[in-house]
Amino acid sequence: MNCKECNIEFTPTRLNVDAQKYCSIKCRNLSAQKRRHEKIISDYASKREDVIRENNIDNREIEFTPRTNYNRESNDNAIENSDSTFKTHIGLIETNFNTKSDLILCRIQLDYANREIEELKQQIKNLEVEIFTLENEEEEVNPQMEVVNNLIKGFSVDPVGVLNFAKQMFQPKTA
Repeated sequence: MNCKECNIEFTPTRLNVDAQKYCSIKCRNLSAQKRRHEKIISDYASKREDVIRENNIDNREIEFTPRTNYNRESNDNAIENSDSTFKTHIGLIETNFNTKSDLILCRIQLDYANREIEELKQQIKNLEVEIFTLENEEEEVNPQMEVVNNLIKGFSVDPVGVLNFAKQMFQPKTA
């Protein structure tokens, strides 16, 4: 029997041979994860289609031709309908404006972030060059530090001799 995920031949380990479709738990989980992703995508697509359908229904303009025969109530209703259509258009224009301004703000923030990233990359390069030059520089030999280093090395070998030498060095000279 072949695995439905990786198509590798395997022998079923369960008693109910028809129930086992995958060679391992890994393949079964991978297949389940793919199905979940497909379901999320299809749900999103169907919701998007529903929103588009609703928007198309809401955005359809109804032609209104006033008739002089109607009584005053129908004229008032017509005025209210035209006002609501006008308000709807104004609302859509405001929404469009707000969306565009948000988009411009996001683009500005993105440009700023990209500029900042480039500056940080340049700083990293400069620091790497500095580290490289510091690592490759020869250590400057300071004669005083060399004496101290030799004293420390000598102390590990002969501590009493180094202490006697240090006492003689730092005693005030009497003439």
